[in-house]
Amino acid sequence: MATANEFFARSLVAYGPSWMQTITSMHVLVVGLRGVGVELVKNLVLHGIRDLTLYDDALVMDDDLPTSTWYGPSHVGQKKSVVIKEAASAKSPCATLRTLSGVLTPDLLVHYHVLGDAREGTSAHALPF
Repeated sequence: MATANEFFARSLVAYGPSWMQTITSMHVLVVGLRGVGVELVKNLVLHGIRDLTLYDDALVMDDDLPTSTWYGPSHVGQKKSVVIKEAASAKSPCATLRTLSGVLTPDLLVHYHVLGDAREGTSAHALPF
């Protein structure tokens, strides 16, 4: 298995050590795990985010399958956050991934540096805290 430095060598060369130090120390919350949210998670873990929390209490449905290659027919009926946590963990063994359930409150949000909001019906965006 590659070390963290080997795994993120391209990002380190492209963006530099200060960027890597910043991004590896961030704690990010991604809300909404359909097409955009799953792509956001994938790109975050592949570029060095090491502390990521996933929030989506919805179950994978048949109409979710074409939105991401990380959802397959065997995932139908499973919680989206759990499925994506497993897939992202396989892509970046250096990352610490968690799932969050229940109601999002301001008290919960203060624990994160960035919120990636990719819920359906909203414009996807990231909010730095």
